[in-house]
Amino acid sequence: MKLTRFEDLDCWKEGRQLTRRVYEAIEQNSAWKRDVRLCSQIQSAAGSVMANIAEGFVRRSTKEFVQFLFIAMSSTAEVQSHLYIAVDQGYLSKDAFESIYAQADKDGSNHLRTHQIPAHQTNQINQMNQTDQTNQINALRWYALRTRSRHEKIVREQLANQGIEPLLPTVKRLSQWKDRKKEIEVPLFSGYCFVRFASEQKLPVLKTIGVVDIVGASHCPEPIPDEEIAAIKTLMTSVLPYDPHPYLHEGMHVEVGSRPAARSSRDSLAQRKASSLGAGCSPHSASRGGGDRCRGCHICLIRI
Repeated sequence: MKLTRFEDLDCWKEGRQLTRRVYEAIEQNSAWKRDVRLCSQIQSAAGSVMANIAEGFVRRSTKEFVQFLFIAMSSTAEVQSHLYIAVDQGYLSKDAFESIYAQADKDGSNHLRTHQIPAHQTNQINQMNQTDQTNQINALRWYALRTRSRHEKIVREQLANQGIEPLLPTVKRLSQWKDRKKEIEVPLFSGYCFVRFASEQKLPVLKTIGVVDIVGASHCPEPIPDEEIAAIKTLMTSVLPYDPHPYLHEGMHVEVGSRPAARSSRDSLAQRKASSLGAGCSPHSASRGGGDRCRGCHICLIRI
C-alpha cells in the first residue's frame, strides 16, 4: 500500500490510542482533574507523540522523519514518568497504571525505536523525498546581483557558505605592485555576481553583506535563462582570451545572439537603459516594432 498520509502509520495510530487512554483516565478521576498542572503536562506529552510523528512524516525526508520519531519517543517516556506521579497521588489504580504504561512502552519501544518504517515504506518516503528535492532544483533560477564596489568576491564566498550557488566570472590582470608585477583575478562584470536560488531564498540573498539588489525591472528580479549562464561558463573554461567590452552607451547598435544556433539580429540600446550590467540583452526581451530597441535585462553575448 502506498504511504501517502501520516494517519496510515502504525506508530501514529498507537500514539493516538495512548492519548485517548490518558484523557479517559483523567476524566474518570475527579481528584486528578483538579490537579491542573499534572493534567496539562501529561496531556501535552501524549499529544506530542502524535504531533511529532505527523510533522516528521510530512517533511518528506527520511532523515528528518527519524529525528522527529526520536522526539516522539522522548514524549512517551515523559508520559510514563507522569504516570508514576498519578499513581503515587492515588489518581490511578495499579492496573490502570500498568495498562497505560504498557501502551506507552509499546508505542515507544516496539515502534519508534525501530523507526516504524518497513522497507517498502522507507522506499516510498525516499521517493517522495527525491521528488521534493527535484521540485526544489527545478525551482532554482539564475539571477544577477548588483554588489558594492570591490565586494564581488566577498559576496561569492558568503553565498557559497550559505549553500547558495554563486557564479563569478573573472579575468586575469597584471597588477603593478611597488616592487613587482603580480597577476590577479578581477571580476569580468565589475560590480556584479551571478547567483542561483529559489524564490524563498530571496531574503537571505538580499541580506548577504555586499549585495545591493537583484537585477530586474520594477523591483522584480529578472531570471537569466540557463543557456545564457551556460554560455558564460563555457567562456570561463575556454583557453581563448576574453575581456569585457567597454561600457555600452545609449543608441549604440549591437548584434545580439542569445545562443549559438540563434539567428542574430541588430538592435539598439533603448533610451532607457536595458540593464546596468551592460552585457546586452536577449531578443525575447526586445520589442519587435519598426525600430528594434532593447528593453530587457537578460545577459547574452553581443558583437559591437
